[in-house]
Amino acid sequence: MEENRSPIFRPRAHTALLQLSDDLVQVGTAPGRAVSFSGITPSQISWLKRMFASNKRLQTPSGTDRQRIWQILRRRGLVQPEVVPTPLRLQCETLNRVSILLLRTLAAETSVSFDLRGGGRIDDTVIGLFDAEEAGMSTTGVLEEEFTRRGIAVTKHTRTDVAILCSTRVLNHGHAARFLSQEIPALPIVIDEDRITIGSLIIPGKTPCALCQEHYLLDVTPQWPKIRGQLQRLPPVVPSMSMSSVAAGLAACMLQSYWQGHLAGTTVDYQKGWEVSLTGVRSFTSLFHPRCTCKMSADDLQHFTAVKTRTYGSNTRQNS
Repeated sequence: MEENRSPIFRPRAHTALLQLSDDLVQVGTAPGRAVSFSGITPSQISWLKRMFASNKRLQTPSGTDRQRIWQILRRRGLVQPEVVPTPLRLQCETLNRVSILLLRTLAAETSVSFDLRGGGRIDDTVIGLFDAEEAGMSTTGVLEEEFTRRGIAVTKHTRTDVAILCSTRVLNHGHAARFLSQEIPALPIVIDEDRITIGSLIIPGKTPCALCQEHYLLDVTPQWPKIRGQLQRLPPVVPSMSMSSVAAGLAACMLQSYWQGHLAGTTVDYQKGWEVSLTGVRSFTSLFHPRCTCKMSADDLQHFTAVKTRTYGSNTRQNS
């Protein structure tokens, strides 16, 4: 018998199906994705209910009417091709409260492997994330054992897909420059006294780099190199668990969105980042700096000229 080579699909996870009347059904609730079907038969309604009641594998249906519904569901992303997950190879340069929560979130939700760097001893800065008897032990060692038990590979990568640069007070530009020169995307996370800044994602040749930020800071604060040096010598900031959890969740969403888009060949707004504080969460957009040596097209320069009068503070971000 000839093998059936029809593409395999799965319904989008957690999609709601609402029957609004005898012949009116709505699939999904998200704006821009939800779709309604009117004038459909009880047989078609039962077919849709069975489809979205489980996450079973599906094939393109037969019959003109069902195929019409199927194509609409595909265009809206409510039915998606089944793909073999490609593990995201992450390198984490510093292990602190935020980055540890981020790694655990990704391990629970994403196909990943980790390359863990810069871990010290389990102390008060990561209190609440480990058992009391683990105090004083190697953070890297304990996490490696934890992830290995869960089937997550922990190894030294020969090639990294994304680097996590999590630091306190100021970004470690040595790390940022190294990954930029190797053309490896990086997600900067900076923990400050009253806020945590996540992003924007640095994609070499496509988005503003860490040096763009430095140029903007120098524009408004000529003493910035001296200030930076003093900040780097201060003790690390230990953020609250609530702020750390929100920041880790946002960072996980950014990395998952990037990786899904990378595998699918689609793009999203990678210049957007987030700032978490006790007063809430707000987004910002990173900008190219005209004096920076990273890639900037004429369109980018025109965009910078148009928005620079509407930026605030250090002129490094634009309100959304």
